[in-house]
Amino acid sequence: MTGPSSVRRLALDRPLDLGHTLLLGDLGRANPTLRRPSPGELLRAQWTPDGAVSFRLALVSGAVEAEAWGPGRRWLLDELPRHLGLDDRAPAFEGKLGRVQRRLPGVRRGRTLDVFDLLVGCVIRQRVAWRDAVTSQVEMLRAHGSPAPGPLDLRLPLSAAQWGTLTSADLAGFGLDRKRAKTALGLAARADRIRGWASLPHETFAARLEAFPGVGPWTRAMVQGHGLQHHDAVPLGDYVLPSMISWFFAREPRGDDARMVELLEPYRGQRFRVIHLLWAAGVHAPRFGPRIRGVRP
Repeated sequence: MTGPSSVRRLALDRPLDLGHTLLLGDLGRANPTLRRPSPGELLRAQWTPDGAVSFRLALVSGAVEAEAWGPGRRWLLDELPRHLGLDDRAPAFEGKLGRVQRRLPGVRRGRTLDVFDLLVGCVIRQRVAWRDAVTSQVEMLRAHGSPAPGPLDLRLPLSAAQWGTLTSADLAGFGLDRKRAKTALGLAARADRIRGWASLPHETFAARLEAFPGVGPWTRAMVQGHGLQHHDAVPLGDYVLPSMISWFFAREPRGDDARMVELLEPYRGQRFRVIHLLWAAGVHAPRFGPRIRGVRP
């Protein structure tokens, strides 16, 4: 028995690129909470304030068709327009960036369904190689993620309560050092409070989040940029991002935070939108020189 489902159809007034809007492919095909059967289809499992949900999105004839299962299905369908950025109106960029924007007209800026889940994912990625962070997250999901409701054969992200059953020693088994483990567990104990902050002004949210030990400007900016429609967030301290910006705008193969901020200054007010667009376009600096090396097999 899969239980009842709820459906909703959302008309589109312009293109929508599901993958590049949501940027959900970074855990790869091994992610048990998400599948992309085709570019115009998305299967996902998520926690909501009303409980677990799994859902299927499909782009069909100028609309998004959604079907959801589980106790959180009606909440999910109500949140979909904001999640998909259907209310997002990007300014028209000019020059080289404008050409990228016109090539990717379906990229929008939406809001996360669960700011806590996004936040702990960012904590896992602090100061480590991308592949190590992905391995840690996928292993944790496989070990502790519960089966999602519905027929999609997905697993749920770890809930705050599940995080609360783990210890630093448990997390060390998934490759998390003591500092990241302590930060993640501390945030899980305050998950409801953090979720309540998601509707606060960006400056207030930033101040409260950075008051937590282990959460700095990079983590806060990633959460606000990816999940809270903060179009001007700039993640400082990223190993790759400054060089991506420097290469795209100035053809300089390496850059630092100061150079990135300088090059993004003409786009103040929309700087994370610019970053998001370049990620979606697959821009990266030449891959030579020192890189963060993974330590996990």
